[in-house]
Amino acid sequence: MARVPIAVLISGRGSNLRRLLEMQSQSAYEVVLVLADRDAAGLEWAETHDIPTRIVRWRDHPDRAAFTAAICGEVEAFGCEFVVLAGFMRILAPVAIERFPERIINIHPSLLPAFPGAHAVEDALAAGVSETGVTVHVVVEDVDAGPILAQRSVPIHPDDDADRLHARIQEQEHSLYPAVIDDLARQTLDERVSDTEGESMSDRIPIKRALLSVSDKTGLADLGAALAAAGVEIIASGGTSRALQEAGVDVVAVPDVTGAPEMLGGRVKTLHPKIHGAILADTSQAGHVVDLNDQGIVAIDLVVCNLYPFEATIAAGKPADEVVENIDIGGPAMIRAAAKNHARVAVVTSPESYPVVLGALADGGTTMYERRRLATEAFAHTGRYDSLIHGWLSQDELLPETRLMALERVGGLRYGENPHQEAALYRQAGADGWAFGLTQLQGKELSFNNYADTESAWDLVQRLSTPGCVVVKHMNPCGVATRGTLHAAFVAARDCDPLSAFGGVVAVNERLDEATAKEMSEMFLEVIICPEVTDEAAAVLGAKKNLRVLVAPPPAGARVELRQIDGGALIQETDPRVTVEDDWTVVSEAQPGGAMLDELRLAWTVTAHCKSNSIVIVKEGAAVGIGVGDQSRVGAAERAVRQAGDRTIGAVAASEALIPFRDGPDALAEAGVVALVETGGSRNDQEVIDAANEHGMVLVFTGMRHFRH
Repeated sequence: MARVPIAVLISGRGSNLRRLLEMQSQSAYEVVLVLADRDAAGLEWAETHDIPTRIVRWRDHPDRAAFTAAICGEVEAFGCEFVVLAGFMRILAPVAIERFPERIINIHPSLLPAFPGAHAVEDALAAGVSETGVTVHVVVEDVDAGPILAQRSVPIHPDDDADRLHARIQEQEHSLYPAVIDDLARQTLDERVSDTEGESMSDRIPIKRALLSVSDKTGLADLGAALAAAGVEIIASGGTSRALQEAGVDVVAVPDVTGAPEMLGGRVKTLHPKIHGAILADTSQAGHVVDLNDQGIVAIDLVVCNLYPFEATIAAGKPADEVVENIDIGGPAMIRAAAKNHARVAVVTSPESYPVVLGALADGGTTMYERRRLATEAFAHTGRYDSLIHGWLSQDELLPETRLMALERVGGLRYGENPHQEAALYRQAGADGWAFGLTQLQGKELSFNNYADTESAWDLVQRLSTPGCVVVKHMNPCGVATRGTLHAAFVAARDCDPLSAFGGVVAVNERLDEATAKEMSEMFLEVIICPEVTDEAAAVLGAKKNLRVLVAPPPAGARVELRQIDGGALIQETDPRVTVEDDWTVVSEAQPGGAMLDELRLAWTVTAHCKSNSIVIVKEGAAVGIGVGDQSRVGAAERAVRQAGDRTIGAVAASEALIPFRDGPDALAEAGVVALVETGGSRNDQEVIDAANEHGMVLVFTGMRHFRH
């Protein structure tokens, strides 16, 4: 589709630019120029997306007017219709406003007109207010004084400092700014083109009659008051009607419209032809109008509805009968009806979209674009709701005939595994997970690869005794250790393979202390994840500004694993990767002692978290050699031996699957390994047992395989 060309002006790292670029593919704008007043880090985002960049330096011009004129010249050369300021730290001269009237847009970290200027976050904290927020506005000659296009509030917490508050404000900026720029672009297109039915996309349908039926009553009173002030007739059901009346808003109760009382303890309220006919009627069709008139039905232009709190009910562990009563029927029916008829009816399913209604009241009605976008949100809302209900009803089935999964976008990522791949983080509706309960204390945003590596490290470290430490690179452990102190555990884990540990992800399973933090800060790491961190340790790591430090809850533990394939998915029960020693069988003549069993247990735990084929060598509570991802078992053994060096003497080893030939045990034994744990079950088991006995090696079969691909 046609897009509106825009220029984005930056001075720094360009986090808002990044979000604008991430949302560009589904928006009506196109970033065709990124301009900076210095060598800004954010220019890399533009280059990654093959967008032209320009630098116009302040020092190269005699005054602000000349500086601004140079910027305007670049913007005009690319045919940009809007100028979007995204952390641009210069004030433009009036010439810019003359050349782009009402087309220069800025985002400001406060609820203007409160706290204008360059220190809005600090000023809000100093003022002691309970909330601040984000404002998108048109740029005028006076700083931060232009017409407001949109705002979102952000609460200020008692323990907030400027960095914490600014981070939460930025989360709202990254959501709000692309949406507003998209709206402006679509409005621009609406003025030029017609939709496929020949009606202008900007044709507005006035809101004359609205139906409100909400479970979440956030913002309801203000919305109702605004509708009433605009002369809108408000129909409301049950609790919504009572809440509005208590707020002083006049409403018509649903039974007064239908002529039928609520039934079955509230199960039937809005399921009536006079409600659904009013929502579904296409008033452009003469037959529909005749039907409405014959039945005495007046069309409804707006449906505001959200659903019973089913998710909260199951999360609270309520009994089944209470859960069932929180399965909404009338609500989804109204939402779907309104969304189907979005050519005429607007449907709102979240208080976050109430500003759309308020804007429509001021502008004379809803646009087709607004109604389509709201309809899209509505079907996502009911689809998510249905997936939660299906999941609850099928919770006893590990692999049901149909699996519904609603994934909600949490935010964009810089890129995927590689810079040419777009990526985003999604959360499964109704599910918990460490990634969505973590607190990031410092550092750059987590990347796609950071999430993948941290998932691997955080899962494995939970299986270790404390204090334990894991170092992961490319989703494979390259160091694992347990010791008497966390500092010693980290040193031992790092020293398994110091070269691979460089740039790795480190996970520990107890509070991160100052001594360990100091040791960690001596090398380059991408991520440190821990259950807690002392103030002293946080201060030490704070000097490493790009290091990501995470405090996270334990993994929730998914029941199944999903892997997408072309046109479908493979789903399997999650491998618990736990040690079940009751099923272990010592098949060698040599027998293990108690300390050796502890070593074998650790080696088996680690190899279960490695990509196949893998061999892990452990000595004195630490991995000293890890061979992973090899196409042959003996190749993995040889790699682990090379890495361990002379640390193999007296060590133990583990293989995550069966060993088919004696070459692997021979290589390990010749290097000094004295015990081996593996799955067993090969046709050549006796050959492997004979090799172990020849070397005086302890050999243990587990009867369980832990392939990882």
